[in-house]
Amino acid sequence: MLALKAAPLAVGEAHLPRGTFREEPPSPGAKPCFLVPKEKWSDGEWLVRLADLTADEIHRS
Repeated sequence: MLALKAAPLAVGEAHLPRGTFREEPPSPGAKPCFLVPKEKWSDGEWLVRLADLTADEIHRS
């Protein structure tokens, strides 16, 4: 199964469409990540914003 995953940070959760995401580990035993809804995969502007928000949050911590 092809999947696009993002770090499970509060800024990412706020950016994901309400009720359309779930958390799942990228591999057995790993911490859960957000699964990005397939309808967002082709929205380059939205994906860049998610990546920017995630990177900013990681650099602040």
